[in-house]
Amino acid sequence: SKQIIFHSLNETTDKISILLPGVCSKSYICFWGYDIYGFRNKVNGWKARFWRWYRKQFVRHAKGILTLVEGDYDVLNSFVKTKGKHLKGFYLPYDFIETLNKARKEKRKNPLWLLVGNSASRSNQHYEILKQLSVYKDDDIKILVPLSYGDMDYAEEIVQYGCQIFASY
Repeated sequence: SKQIIFHSLNETTDKISILLPGVCSKSYICFWGYDIYGFRNKVNGWKARFWRWYRKQFVRHAKGILTLVEGDYDVLNSFVKTKGKHLKGFYLPYDFIETLNKARKEKRKNPLWLLVGNSASRSNQHYEILKQLSVYKDDDIKILVPLSYGDMDYAEEIVQYGCQIFASY
C-alpha cells in the first residue's frame, strides 16, 4: 500500500507498526483527544515507558498527522515534535448531503475525501451511507472506509458492495 491511515494510536497500531517494516514512512495518523493528551500522563514501569517512547517515535516519523480539533496539532507538538505533514480534518455536519452538493459545484484541484465509519461494525450503517453516496460516483470523490477491525465477514460484504457501486477501491 502507498498510504496507511491509522484511526488512533493503540496496541493494534503498535503491533502493526513493529511487525511491518516501512509502515511508518507511509502512515497518516488521525488523532483523537486521548491519543494526544495521553502523552502528558505519567507512565510507570519499563514496559509502559518503552511503549510511550515507541509511540512518540512512530508519531515523530509518520508521513502525516490529521487532527480534527483546532489547536490539537500544537498540543501534540508540545509532547512530540512531528515531522509529518499536518492535515486538518473536520466532522461532517448532519446535513452532509447538502454540503456535498455545494462542494460538487466548486472547482477543486484535488478530490473530496469522505470517511465512512470507523470499523467493520453494522452500527456504522455502511450500506445506507454508501447507497446515499452512490449518486456521486462519477464526481471527483474518494471514499475511505476503515474496516480493519470488527466483523471481518461484514467487512468483506462492505468491500464487495462498495466495489459494486463505485467499481474500484
